[in-house]
Amino acid sequence: MVLGAILARIVRQLRIRIACLQHLPQPSVNRRYSSETMKRRITIAISFLVTLWFFDNAVRRWDDRLAVYDMDRIGRKLALLESLEEPPEVLILGSSRTAYAMVPEEFERVTGMKSFNFGIPASKVVEWRLIAREALNRVRPRVILLGVNASAIRADYRPIYAAQSLFEPSDFVEYTLANGWSSDVAAGFFERELMLTWPTARRNHEIRYWIQERLVAAFPKHAQLARERREMVAEPGERDGFDHPWLFHKRMKNLQQQIDERGDRFVQKGSVPTFDLAASSMAELDRLLFELKSTRIPIIVCYLPNSPRTERRWRDVEPRMKMEIESVCRRRGVAFIDASPTDIVRSNGDYLDESHAGLSLARALSEHAARRIVTLGVLDSDGPVYASSRDEGQLGP
Repeated sequence: MVLGAILARIVRQLRIRIACLQHLPQPSVNRRYSSETMKRRITIAISFLVTLWFFDNAVRRWDDRLAVYDMDRIGRKLALLESLEEPPEVLILGSSRTAYAMVPEEFERVTGMKSFNFGIPASKVVEWRLIAREALNRVRPRVILLGVNASAIRADYRPIYAAQSLFEPSDFVEYTLANGWSSDVAAGFFERELMLTWPTARRNHEIRYWIQERLVAAFPKHAQLARERREMVAEPGERDGFDHPWLFHKRMKNLQQQIDERGDRFVQKGSVPTFDLAASSMAELDRLLFELKSTRIPIIVCYLPNSPRTERRWRDVEPRMKMEIESVCRRRGVAFIDASPTDIVRSNGDYLDESHAGLSLARALSEHAARRIVTLGVLDSDGPVYASSRDEGQLGP
């Protein structure tokens, strides 16, 4: 009986499977279905590519209209530098710390020589090298001043900004061979290459701003932001490249005021830089100084101080980093000056934020650096030429 039950169960399962197979679609139907699906997919793909082609051509034709939203700091300063009737004799390079702390007027007042501030926010060593290459293709100054800070040689630095904005294929290959593969740097580089050939990708932010301004009735807040962006781009900028926020009455509260109002723990803190002598940033600093020296233009490296608040937090790492920067300069025969003398009293109230000098302190640091350059004998100067024309009492706290 048991064996008969097992056989009956097997027979039932076979009948079920046969019935299922009988209800499956015929092979010819499957082929017809696959063919129709493929045709639909091809049609959709072609329609998408044709639409994209028409859109790209429209973007090419409207490039001038979209460019009014383009905030390319490097391109703007290069264009400004090239437009000057009198090329600067002192070219100042560096990050936002340099952009805000080195005042060309003070260098001109002390040395009598036209100066230009080419400080670019968010830039570091590799960016400076490539910016210098572009700038020196346009002008030949008598001296180059490089403003540095401990954050510029942090061990975790990757030149993503340079890859997105400045790298040529040869630069990407050289960096990769020297420092190994970096997915972040590669992504930035290939994004740049894509944008150079694809107008829609290159102008994606500008397209968004353009649309937002035209949808003012539906999205007034976004339209206002887009309009402010356009107005900011339209500002010609200072002829000497110096554009401290306090000059334009922006971000007026100093660091101490922020601490008093919000409490110290609620005020933004910059991350403590990691330090490693074997880091690629150290090698890049050495290469930068080597390439600048090869131009036969005198080079000055100026260390820019942080706020007291930052110095307290960085006390375990910053002195060593400053010492190593000076050591690299010495090996390359480059003059090094420290723009944080004890006779210039600095407080948190003298800073825009943790690391960026306020306008009054920037003038004092710039005068100190300029006088040190004269003392070093890098420039021939008869001393002060003319006083600053800006009314410092009305600019910033």
